[in-house]
Amino acid sequence: MNEQDQVEIFESLLQQTVDRLFDKYDGNFDRLDKQEQELVYIWRAEADIYNGGMLQFLCNWGFSAAETTCDILEKMKANRSAALIRQALETVTSEVQRVQKEGKVLKETWDIPKYLSLESENLLEDLDEQYWEDPDNLCQKGWQHYLS
Repeated sequence: MNEQDQVEIFESLLQQTVDRLFDKYDGNFDRLDKQEQELVYIWRAEADIYNGGMLQFLCNWGFSAAETTCDILEKMKANRSAALIRQALETVTSEVQRVQKEGKVLKETWDIPKYLSLESENLLEDLDEQYWEDPDNLCQKGWQHYLS
């Protein structure tokens, strides 16, 4: 089986798992088994980062989900992808701490973008671009980890 076939099969597995989450479990994430949960974490990262970048992923799913996703990526040897997400998480966490020290209140994660410094915005854009280059061949690593 060639690499493209592996990528397509893994992408299909991700989509099937997300479909099952909603079709079978009505969106109740806790009803998925551990492997299915891991696949949903990967799918969320891939979908959001390729759609709107790291900031979209962090704001949609939260910092804890980002940490869990990084742990999963590292387990499947997608270390560069995990490192990029961790760097984005550290950047945004620092910005949140700065904003809170200034006495501003963040009511929800989607308040974060309006307070980012230009330097952090530029760094996040750079991290997005590096992630979009798929430095780990993530879907192939996913195929190797979950299906081979």
